Amino acid sequence: MTDRHSQGDGMSDRELAAFLRDPSGKTRPSGEKPQALQEAEDLWRSLDAVKDDPRILSMRSAARARLAANDGADEEDDSETEARSPRRTLAHWAPIAACLLLVFGLGSYIWVDRPGVTASQALQVLANGHEAPRAYRLSDGSTVTLDAVSRVEVSLSNDARRLTLKQGRAFFDVAHDADRPFIVTSGDSSVTALGTRFMVSQRRDDPIVMLSQGKVRVADSVQTAELIPGEELSRDMSGSYIIAKSDPASVSEWTTGAVSFDAQPVSQVLEKLNPYLSRPLVLDDPADAQAQISGTFQLGNIRDIRIALEAMGIAVTQGQAPLAAQR
Repeated sequence: MTDRHSQGDGMSDRELAAFLRDPSGKTRPSGEKPQALQEAEDLWRSLDAVKDDPRILSMRSAARARLAANDGADEEDDSETEARSPRRTLAHWAPIAACLLLVFGLGSYIWVDRPGVTASQALQVLANGHEAPRAYRLSDGSTVTLDAVSRVEVSLSNDARRLTLKQGRAFFDVAHDADRPFIVTSGDSSVTALGTRFMVSQRRDDPIVMLSQGKVRVADSVQTAELIPGEELSRDMSGSYIIAKSDPASVSEWTTGAVSFDAQPVSQVLEKLNPYLSRPLVLDDPADAQAQISGTFQLGNIRDIRIALEAMGIAVTQGQAPLAAQR
């Protein structure tokens, strides 16, 4: 008999004990998490941006179906000797391992193949969780950089390159191809470019589009606008487009993995830094919220952020994970 902790679910007691030992072979105290477990938890939280995507749900259902079939086979084989149990365990976890390889091994870069569709036309889902900005290079040579908690769907064909911003914000560095327009859809607006660098955002406090280089055309069902470098587009209360001046350098600053602040309140600084952390930073003293600070912070680097804030006399601790990140 194997020492499974529970039939068809979870590790065996023996496997759990081995997982909790550190490399020296000593068992950790019950309250201490092994590094591998902490890393797994952090990575799991980073997938919040895609956890409800229909394709992920479909893969999960398929894996569960295979598990159910394997559990039935296990019941028939219970009389087998313990020497054969590792093989059953491997079979039990194989469907989940395949899904984890797809999601984790490709860095949240998922291909969704359809019958009769070539690899270059397959739908790709690019996603980033509570992490520093992540860049993806597309097969046409363009680059998409995703901010924290952001998701983009990509479909490349012979006559067009179509992307849809589903969540968050993204910066696009577009490879020139006059025969294949590069079209980004966000909500009911579309942004068309032939070769340019621009940002599209769904965040409440951001413009819809900011242009760094080249030229883009933005349109919805009733209006069209064109931007030149140094311009940004938003909507007024009636939904009409508004074009304003912007700093071209600020358009892509966050894509470098660092962000600078000049005499800004601590509350605003934390509001911009916390999306990149699996657990947000909270002020120990609420009275510090209006203190103004300046500096450059590495996005997602919790240790350096805390050290920098404490050097300025601002004490912080990590709070609870956002509700969307809790399992």
